[in-house]
Amino acid sequence: METIKEKFAVIKRFRTAGEANIIKALLDANGIDSELVHADSASLFPDNPSKSLQIDLIAREEDVEKIKEILSAKFDEKEFEQAE
Repeated sequence: METIKEKFAVIKRFRTAGEANIIKALLDANGIDSELVHADSASLFPDNPSKSLQIDLIAREEDVEKIKEILSAKFDEKEFEQAE
């Protein structure tokens, strides 16, 4: 039986599940597998008054450079404005 050992990196830490899920969805849309760690615990306390519950977004170390490119990309704000 062959064992494959992959290394993972914490990409970013979040205090809210909403923000964490948006960034995870962005990575998913770009073909990068990632996971949220502690998301269930943080969702039990959505206001997170102590700010002690953090959600870690992890991904493979080999994807870190591509992730940096994706997260640093700018977007055209006018594209997202509602038409009047």
